[in-house]
Amino acid sequence: MKIADLHQDILISGEDIKGIFQDLYRMGYRLVVAVVFPISGKRVWDFDDILEGVKKYKAAMDKNTNLLTDWHGLDESALNIIIGLEGGYLNDLKHYEKLYKEGVRLFGLTWNIPSELSGSCENGKGLTSFGIEFLHWAKEKGVLVDLAHASYDAILQTVELYKGAIYSHGGILKDPKNMRNLNYEIAKAIYDNGGVLGLGYGHLFFERRVDIYDIADTIINLSEVFKGGIASGSDFYGLGKNNVVHCLEYPKRIKNLAKILPKGILKSYFWENFSNFLHNFGKTSSIKAGP
Repeated sequence: MKIADLHQDILISGEDIKGIFQDLYRMGYRLVVAVVFPISGKRVWDFDDILEGVKKYKAAMDKNTNLLTDWHGLDESALNIIIGLEGGYLNDLKHYEKLYKEGVRLFGLTWNIPSELSGSCENGKGLTSFGIEFLHWAKEKGVLVDLAHASYDAILQTVELYKGAIYSHGGILKDPKNMRNLNYEIAKAIYDNGGVLGLGYGHLFFERRVDIYDIADTIINLSEVFKGGIASGSDFYGLGKNNVVHCLEYPKRIKNLAKILPKGILKSYFWENFSNFLHNFGKTSSIKAGP
């Protein structure tokens, strides 16, 4: 079984990145978004800190990994790594351009703390004027724009300006209590705009204590509502072991979930939905081959 995952905070795991990449490859992972999370405590990283994180990911890659910088270059025999930045806290397009040249191909608008680009799920404000300028740059480059952690207003503004923005990790609920999770209306706006929706495996993404069977039921239900648009966005390392649903605490335990999903959903959820999204995105993207 080939596995794709829209969000992994591997850099903050405190573990050997190269070893994690090797383990993921052995487990059947073939496509992973590995993000740089640019906040330590209350300190937001500067450009040099972020660049160092990107370089750590690149240095950890070996013969079984492929830095995916061209959406037509997906190698299903290797672990394809998309390097992402979780939060647009840099205020100069030149910095984003430099990260692009280093191979970064996914840019999140924000984290819970409002960024230079966007309001967040914590404050509800929309895109900044610089955020709109950034989206024009992102469209020109053909990079992925990630809407996780953004406010509903910022999400709706983005889908008006940018086709194919994704929601990498979080919850999708009919009536969520906070904007960290999407309601069906916002999720549909992303889906109808050509995006893909990543489901996270933490209790916070369900706003209650859940088990692995609840997650399986949610995947089945969402697969009916958003056909071809639901994928795994586990957030294993970012959530911490105590906040991940029991039986899914580690990447290797993803097979526990695979065992209880219907075969008709298994392949699409874990592989086809995200890989097909990249293929279709690449048809219109102006993205260039990276380093």
